[in-house]
Amino acid sequence: TLSPSAAGTIPARPEQLHFDPLQYEPPDPLDYRVALSSGPVAYVATDHELPLVNLSILVRTGNYLDPAGKEGLGGLTGYLLTRGGTASRTAEELEERLAFLAAELSSGVGDTEGSVSLNLLSKDLDEGLAILREVLTQPRFQEDKISLRKEQMLQSMRQRNDDSANIEARERGFLAYGEKFWSNQYETQASIESISRADIQAFHQRWFHPSNFVVAASGDFDRNEMIGTLEK
Repeated sequence: TLSPSAAGTIPARPEQLHFDPLQYEPPDPLDYRVALSSGPVAYVATDHELPLVNLSILVRTGNYLDPAGKEGLGGLTGYLLTRGGTASRTAEELEERLAFLAAELSSGVGDTEGSVSLNLLSKDLDEGLAILREVLTQPRFQEDKISLRKEQMLQSMRQRNDDSANIEARERGFLAYGEKFWSNQYETQASIESISRADIQAFHQRWFHPSNFVVAASGDFDRNEMIGTLEK
């Protein structure tokens, strides 16, 4: 409970509350922007409050690039990139190693962009970067993981008419933009089943390369060392 003296300082009505004006000057992005010689632009910010490092890579790609008849290819590629193993590790081995490091590695491709992100302890940064590099350059796209994800996508597809709001949203899109607009090209059972491992590899090779990346690195590291590491 409030003491009588404290209670007396509380205004009787909310509109009588007064706060000091907020003084905030946003940082200049140019102080953090680095153009890497390999092509991508990187934004690098140090923060030593916690022994953690977060790396995010945005990729200029998206579901709008799915070829006709292969709807779902971008999303399938993005999901499997970090979940389908690498050249040196099976999917299960990669998952086990990340769990040992208490690291979070994820990827995805949405309508108009792709992303890959890594969060881990700063002491494990070198190993984490090696894993991230291999994921980006030598993904395995394990066949059993492809089959499992396809089945998950088909199962989700079977449920997409269970809620009338989903039907209404699709119809609204058709009315607004027409059935041939890219955002109205939905996955079908035929399009999912037609996607091969070779299709996934081709999509990855076409869009996941350094000049198509924007990199953001933040956390507990030396800025100059991080820039040098990203250059490599």
